[in-house]
Amino acid sequence: MSGGERILVYGVTGSGKSTLAAAISRRTGLPWHCMDDLTWEPGWTEVPGEEQRRRVANVCAGEHWIIDTAYSQWLDIVLARAETIVALDYPRWVSLGRLLRRTFMRLVG
Repeated sequence: MSGGERILVYGVTGSGKSTLAAAISRRTGLPWHCMDDLTWEPGWTEVPGEEQRRRVANVCAGEHWIIDTAYSQWLDIVLARAETIVALDYPRWVSLGRLLRRTFMRLVG
């Protein structure tokens, strides 16, 4: 593979960034790192800020990755290494509709 081996998928909650990042990962074989997994512990306990930065820096030190995020507190680390940025910028009603559908499906499933 050449170029685009460090990809940032950025967008608001409900924009589809995790779905897109997973699809890119399947298609390219690049490892996908869901930032929710690095910034939240079980029970939705937030990881302290400095630990988040350490975890993100560790991922970004690699040569091959896909990161999906809406967070900005450590975006400087990701932007310094990303080769490709995919920004999902849909109308608010699209993202809100997706978020509500996802929440409903989690509640009933």
